[in-house]
Parts: sequence; structure tokens; C-alpha cells
Amino acid sequence: MDIMKTQLRIGITGCTGALGQRLTELAAAKGHMVRCLVRNTNAAGSDIEIVRGDLLNAESLHEFVKDLDVCIHLAAMVSHASKEQYQAINVTGTENLCNALLLHNPGCRLIHCSTISVLRLRRYLKFLSTNYAISKYYAEKKVTWFQKKKGLKAIIIYPGLIFGPYDSKFIPFIAQSLKKGKVFLVSGGERRAPLIFIDDLCELFLLAAENEKAIGGKYVGVGRLEMGIHDFIRLIAEKTGSPIPWLKFPKWLVFPLAMISEGIYSLLGREKPPALTKRAVDILSINFAHSCDNDLGWQPKTTVFEGVDQAWHWYSENNICL
Repeated sequence: MDIMKTQLRIGITGCTGALGQRLTELAAAKGHMVRCLVRNTNAAGSDIEIVRGDLLNAESLHEFVKDLDVCIHLAAMVSHASKEQYQAINVTGTENLCNALLLHNPGCRLIHCSTISVLRLRRYLKFLSTNYAISKYYAEKKVTWFQKKKGLKAIIIYPGLIFGPYDSKFIPFIAQSLKKGKVFLVSGGERRAPLIFIDDLCELFLLAAENEKAIGGKYVGVGRLEMGIHDFIRLIAEKTGSPIPWLKFPKWLVFPLAMISEGIYSLLGREKPPALTKRAVDILSINFAHSCDNDLGWQPKTTVFEGVDQAWHWYSENNICL
């Protein structure tokens, strides 16, 4: 394995999100010099260099990318938003970062955080995918274009469903929905849920940053596929003492309803998403078959049960009520 120099100067976008916070923490703990791109908030940690900038302001990225060995691009619009917002942040923002690297630090390597949603996207049936997945698909195409046409040293990682410490959205949303009795099951989610414990995923990012052979590579960051998303939901229900959902609907029925609901909300100009969305149906029915074999020697270490226990410990320490 071609290991690079021990200490790297690593730049991270999206360092205030769950993955960004944990990756920043673990990278610094390994002795790397970490620089975070922020807009209005500060990243935690006295050893972290903070640079203010915005992916939509190309000129503000010069200071961020200079002298970096590796740039890990995590920042993305993930929550409910308009097509235009997804396009601006996920696609245009990625393009601006690629341009900045080639203009001001062409020797820097870019690790682009994609999503398994891109791997599951049907090229000629994109309307069946979420606006988020479509925007990440086009963001990846930007990275690939810069790689092939301009010589950008790029690496792409496709994370699955991330859970663990710092997760304030995925497990908490499931837990809150269970307590309100708003969770049902969708056919397809009985097995092979692409769950990934946050520390295992961070290890993959750091291995890619530290190894020369990762350049040009594509890596899928999912766990052991040891249970279905239905089982994961039942596990969270048991942890919270909530009723275990038993209603299951066929995907062919609920997915069209989700599309209709989103279409109506869009026509009415509603900012909040409807109760039933394509993304919710997709997660509740997700079934992802993939091998973890890769040339970095990375393998997920943490079982779902161990990861959930660690997440619960973190929620308790941080007084997060589920």
C-alpha cells in the first residue's frame, strides 16, 4: 500500500455536519493539520484552522485551498429544498471548488463525498429519483469531467446511511416518528440496508487521504449489510420503547402517491415537504447489494448493534432526548 507522508494538511468542507465534525476530530487526533471552510459558524477544536468562505463565492475559496494536500468535500444540501437550491450548492458549489483547486493548488487531491443514491439512480428514469440524488449525480459528473479533462486528482466515496455519534438527524428522526406513530414499512426493505457507522466511514475517508493508490478510485462506504432497514427501525423502536411498526405497503402503491404529493406541494409553492415523499419511500424500501472489497484494505468493523449502542451513549452524554 502506497502510504503518503505521515502528516497531511487536510481541508474539509461541510465540517459542521455530523460526518464533518467527526472526521475533523479523528483527522486531528491522527496528527493531520485540519482546515475547515465555514460560512457563519466555528468548528470545534483549538487545533483546527478556520477559513471563512462560501462554495457559491468562487473567490472566497482561494484562501481555503492554498497549501492543502487533500481537500475532502463533504458540504452538500441534504435536507428538503428546491431543485434550484440543490443545483446551486451541490452542483455549482462542487464546480467552484474544483476550479479553485486547479487554479490555486493543482497538486491537491480532492475526495468527493457522493452518495449511494447516485449508484442506484436510473440514468434514463431520473424523475423516479429525489432532487437530492439527481443533484449529487450531476455534482459527480462535474468532478469526473475535471478529472478527465483538466487532470484533477480526484477520489469519490459513496456513503450509505450514516449513524452513530454526532448524528442528530437520521436516528433522531426515526425515533421521533416512531413515538408519533408515523412509521410504516415498505416492501423491499426486509434485508441489506446500507447502514454505515460514522467512525468506520471516517476511517475510509482517512485511508483514501493517506494512500497514493486511492487517486482515481471510487469507494463504497457501507457496512456489513447485516440487517434490513425494517429491522433497524424495529431496533430503534425497542431502544425508545415505542410501538414496533407492523403495517407494510407495496412500493408500487406508495411511491406513485409520494410523487403525486410532491407534485401538488410544488405547484402550491409549499416550503415544507409533504408527509409522504419519494425519499422516505426510498429509504423504507432500500435494498443495496454491494461488496466492501477495495484496494485500500478497508472493511467496516462495527456491527449495527454496537454502533447504535455508541450512538445512544453519545445522545445520553449530550442530553439529546429521543
